[in-house]
Amino acid sequence: SDAQVAAVCAAGLLPTLIDMIKTEEYEIKKEAAYCIVNVVCNTRSAEVVERVVQLDAIAALCGLLDLPDASLLIAVLDAMESIMRAGSPRGGDAASPNRYAPFVEQCGGFDKLEALQTHPNETVYNKAAQLLEVFFGADDDEEDAELAPAEHAEGYCFNMHA
Repeated sequence: SDAQVAAVCAAGLLPTLIDMIKTEEYEIKKEAAYCIVNVVCNTRSAEVVERVVQLDAIAALCGLLDLPDASLLIAVLDAMESIMRAGSPRGGDAASPNRYAPFVEQCGGFDKLEALQTHPNETVYNKAAQLLEVFFGADDDEEDAELAPAEHAEGYCFNMHA
């Protein structure tokens, strides 16, 4: 609930929880991750999501994307979706980039999301594929357009400058 999220934020627990995701042993890391997931997925406040992002939660959460625990992966992917939705341009302008996408790319999260498309758990696979399509799909379309052959009177010409 909003009251629980507010209590976690007011108690100053966010930096500690995010640090625990990065540094603690697996069981503690997992519990801290579920706390951050609950904060991100249950807040209606863009300011709370912004604060979590400023505390490097994207890198911490992306660091969990190669763990074998499907339940944890699903929760982390839900949190990533909430963060990315909060980073979407106001008014849903698809031409404008998501302001949090560079953070995902910089910490290796994009590559980990791509790798999850081969995950044996169908829910994990679907959530990862949806994140890539919705929040990173424009880049793929642009890249595909650059690789597509250009039609000329003499035939096709491939752009090899990419």
